Amino acid sequence: MSQTNTLTVLDCTLRDGGYYTNWDFSPALVSRYLRAAHQAGIDYVEVGLRNFAKEGFHGPFAYSTEDYLATLDTPAGLKLGVMVDAKNLLAVPEGPVDAVKALFLTASESQVCLVRVAAHFNEIAACGPIINALKALGYEVGVNLMQAGGKAAALIVERVSALLAQAEPDVLYFADSLGNMDAIEVERIYNAFRTCWQGSMGIHTHNNRGLAIANSLRARELGVTWLDATVQGMGRGAGNAEMELLLTELAAEEPRYHAEALYPLAMEDFDALKRQHRWGPSLLYYFAAKHNIHPSYVQELLAEDRYSTQEIIALFRHLAELESSHFDKDLFGSAMRQQYAQSKGSWDASDWCRDRPVLFIAAGPTSKQYARDIVTFARRKKAIVLTINTLAHIADDVIDGVVSVDHNRIRFEAQAFAKLTQPIYVPVASLPEDCSAELANQTLRDFGLHIDTGTLGISAHGCTLPHPLSAIYGIALALQGGAAHIYLAGFDGYEAGDSRQTEMLDSLELLRDHCDIERRITAVTPTTYPLSQGSLYAP
Repeated sequence: MSQTNTLTVLDCTLRDGGYYTNWDFSPALVSRYLRAAHQAGIDYVEVGLRNFAKEGFHGPFAYSTEDYLATLDTPAGLKLGVMVDAKNLLAVPEGPVDAVKALFLTASESQVCLVRVAAHFNEIAACGPIINALKALGYEVGVNLMQAGGKAAALIVERVSALLAQAEPDVLYFADSLGNMDAIEVERIYNAFRTCWQGSMGIHTHNNRGLAIANSLRARELGVTWLDATVQGMGRGAGNAEMELLLTELAAEEPRYHAEALYPLAMEDFDALKRQHRWGPSLLYYFAAKHNIHPSYVQELLAEDRYSTQEIIALFRHLAELESSHFDKDLFGSAMRQQYAQSKGSWDASDWCRDRPVLFIAAGPTSKQYARDIVTFARRKKAIVLTINTLAHIADDVIDGVVSVDHNRIRFEAQAFAKLTQPIYVPVASLPEDCSAELANQTLRDFGLHIDTGTLGISAHGCTLPHPLSAIYGIALALQGGAAHIYLAGFDGYEAGDSRQTEMLDSLELLRDHCDIERRITAVTPTTYPLSQGSLYAP
């Protein structure tokens, strides 16, 4: 295919932005968006994905069915496109050609004129039949080669050539999936593509390093003729090139584009969405881009609101050491299970607290609110007092020991742990080398820990838990130690649906198989956990 210099601008706000809204946008917003895109002179709007039925609820733009697209108030002359994931089509048992026929009418019967095929490097060579099947139905076809950044030029040429030996798309894109490209990398990849492809090229940029617009403009200077963007940069993670800014930059070259038509939409509707969903460049997205970490890890962590800033930094330092350029929702979990591979420690916890009450103090807000009275309670009960990690608001002379299985907490509170004069109850074999070094001069009670989903077991030298929770680990060693009773303070709990709450509830349910927790464990400050509720103030 011969190269053309005619510029084509494609907006994929509903498709890329759908990662935040579950592809569900209000009809009124969609109508305003389509009208503004047409007025701005945008050539194509990629309205969403085209998928087979998936489990769970997903909004209409996860499927972009012909029936639904027919209900849209699409301005005359505005071209619509959809994206398909090559992985899904290649997985259909009947083959990708039958998969295409199952998802698409002929182009003459469709609301859609452009179909883009998103493919990873290991899928691109198998996409020939998909492209040919779509073109046979009359569609314009684009191919998005994902995660091109950092790939050797020879590999790029090899994979693209393997595709072109079978089929010829109308446009060949390279996507800055990890957001780690700069102008030099854009030029390098462009030149690699040009080694075997002289047709139209496109670029899809991400804004992890704040370079999405600059990279798009550099690609245009080199000869890329298809540019992607989204309103307010809406898109997964750090987002994409902002369409309103891109059109403003292109106005001198292409007066047919009118960025001002998008300004009200961007400044009102999508600014509100941005405040709600918080996409856009940040330090974490920048760090992820520099270390080839898939941006969805940042998005997942920020959305979950589970980790402190220090813990997030530690998690990303850990991710930087792994192959994390592809998103795997269970990567943290699987890495955690590998870290806690040893269930046997060197310390025998049997009888260490025989017939003594044990009070665990966690970091919930009530442990500060009632700190003075917690101390009074502990002294009145003559209890062994263990804190869950270090707690600065509990007097040092009250504490008999500290329990922790949290590597990140130990790393970032190294000075506090190093100053402890009390024993630390910790699974030594599971600790990373740097944590072991930080605790080298401390008195360690090495009670082992193994993580196995759906399992809870307690023995003399360690325990098996479904989740690496310091609180449950502490309860396990107190049960093995023969505590007369276990009291909990500062175990407030979390909001319903918070993963920390779910993990604690799961662990407590499994714990019921090992002891009568209603009789042996009492929360003495308010808690949302299903435990016997007592009071610090009861006689």
